Amino acid sequence: MARSLRRLVNSVAPDQNNSISLSGAEFNSDSAGDIETDYTFYDDAEYASVALFFPGSIVRLATSASRLCPTTGTVDATKGAELKVAIGYANDNGLRVLVDLHDYGRKYISSVERQIGSAEYTQANFVSDLTAIATYLDGTAGFWGIGLSNEPHDMLTATDSSNYNTIATWTLAANAGTLAIKGVSSDIKTLVCTDNWSGFQNLVATYPTNPFTNTDYVEIHCYFDSDNSGAYSGANTYFSGSGRDIRYGGETLDACAIWARDNDTKLWIGEVGVPAYDEAYITMLNDLYKVVALNNDVIKGTNYWAIKTGWYISANNACDLTNAQEQMSVVGHYVGVNL
Repeated sequence: MARSLRRLVNSVAPDQNNSISLSGAEFNSDSAGDIETDYTFYDDAEYASVALFFPGSIVRLATSASRLCPTTGTVDATKGAELKVAIGYANDNGLRVLVDLHDYGRKYISSVERQIGSAEYTQANFVSDLTAIATYLDGTAGFWGIGLSNEPHDMLTATDSSNYNTIATWTLAANAGTLAIKGVSSDIKTLVCTDNWSGFQNLVATYPTNPFTNTDYVEIHCYFDSDNSGAYSGANTYFSGSGRDIRYGGETLDACAIWARDNDTKLWIGEVGVPAYDEAYITMLNDLYKVVALNNDVIKGTNYWAIKTGWYISANNACDLTNAQEQMSVVGHYVGVNL
């Protein structure tokens, strides 16, 4: 199948990043855990594999503020060192790292999940953690930027089109957090996920304009199943059960690109994924990447969701990094001179 799909694919523009979102280090973040037991990082050989597909690119590396900063405002020496080793492997292979804080607008404190803006984890606490992480990583070879909190959702004041630029919990926290990171170093790139699970299908309706005034990129996620969850389960296991039009992904992303252009905003697709076994979903993926390439003025990066063998690889949308499944064979053809 991969051979026939390669003919469908065009290259991304020369000023866009195309790479992989590496999952694993955020697993079981309700506790400190042990590396390679409760969570996993990628080794030198695995980064070498990524570099073969995506030379010189920016990889999105998921981790967790809960694990990095068990004490608010302080990076744990052991967990921080593990992250720096991983960034070092990426750098040795000519890659750069976007550190994705995969916390959903929350943090585990003493194994209890607390929302940003709550009495137990205030906005100031969130900003303190981001400041500590930025300070710890600043100047590390291969470190490129920080994604503030993956897929925030069900916040204390949920974002909608009436409050997105005034009292929405995530807007206020994200703007404060980005300002704090830039205060550590203006060279650290920042990405802010949109509220309500960061789905590209919600961007235009939820945000009439861009309220994230301090960030370099607004981050969206692109999944094509009927609930946009990326689970591709039940009826969504195959495209025929999803109820989607084959053009859904590309058309939805094109609307996001128009929004970004109207708002003088740069977008970053932090996650995208489809099952490897369904050619219609793969066709949708190709269509989406073509839209990415056509809108290179406002869509500046795309990271495909990936994990390695032995770590929940049954996830339908995940590319098996170790075995280079079909999706990487497809996505890997969208290469250019990266940012």
